Amino acid sequence: MNINRDNSSLTILTLLIYFVTLFYSFGVLLMTYFVGFPTFDRIHENVEAAMTIFSHRMIVISTIPMFLNAIFGVMLLKFSDRYFPRIVIWISILLCSVSLISNLLLISSYSDLHTTGFTGEAKSWIIFMSANFQIIPLSIQIFLAFWLLNNHLQDTMWFGRWLFILLFSFTFFALGTDFVEKYVNYPIWATVGEKDWIEFRHATVSQAFIGVYLLPAILPLLFVLPMFWRRPPGVSKLLMTIFILIMIWVSVITGNYFMPKLQAPLWSAYSKPLIEELMRNDLPLRVLPLLIMQTITAIMFFKIGLHKIDRT
Repeated sequence: MNINRDNSSLTILTLLIYFVTLFYSFGVLLMTYFVGFPTFDRIHENVEAAMTIFSHRMIVISTIPMFLNAIFGVMLLKFSDRYFPRIVIWISILLCSVSLISNLLLISSYSDLHTTGFTGEAKSWIIFMSANFQIIPLSIQIFLAFWLLNNHLQDTMWFGRWLFILLFSFTFFALGTDFVEKYVNYPIWATVGEKDWIEFRHATVSQAFIGVYLLPAILPLLFVLPMFWRRPPGVSKLLMTIFILIMIWVSVITGNYFMPKLQAPLWSAYSKPLIEELMRNDLPLRVLPLLIMQTITAIMFFKIGLHKIDRT
């Protein structure tokens, strides 16, 4: 039976937004929990300004995407009979609801941090809620997402299928971690001040930072290169070439400008002008190219879906 192309395009768009917001939200969550929280108790001098930035900006980068994920998770029920078992969608919706409700409770707790600081009962409550009612439910939801993606792309050879699934998931996971680093953490840096800076700055670079932020940002390059020879139908070499060129550009500009001229000096001394230069130049030189790269990944997903439709 032929499927109406317009309705099927809507289905693909729904799947795309659901998976993007899910992997993005997981990136935001892990970056905040493993990289942000361990540094906040180092802030004493300007804790009010720092925690105000954190609480306000987390509404934008965390709560809104989780809300969208819940909405589009419910919309998947409309397509479950055609694509997925209904029980899997209901489990995903339940898990997403738990994460969203706990996120709303945490946002309320964040609003008090400007007076309490990230210490004592406030810290214990936030870490407990985040670990048990966000990380665990979202981790299970991510596991189900891999199953759903594998099922959705089952007409593709397994090697090319999993190359794309891993490329897609790490690309949008890294989008979430990057938003925390650049939209939340950098502005907090500007408020920390000289008194707390060295201890705070050294706490930001840790094994967790490498594992949660740096490695996921690099891994997509390892997956896109083999896709020149093994890729899902519908993905062109042109899209992959643009993807790779952007990753090379970001790596070069980071290694030759951001690291030696901005990040390295900040390791040993506080400098608000350097932090402001970092925030000012990061948008045109790294953020916008990476957003183009992530858009290309979304286009790949859409083209794979359209190719699947054309074959039915």
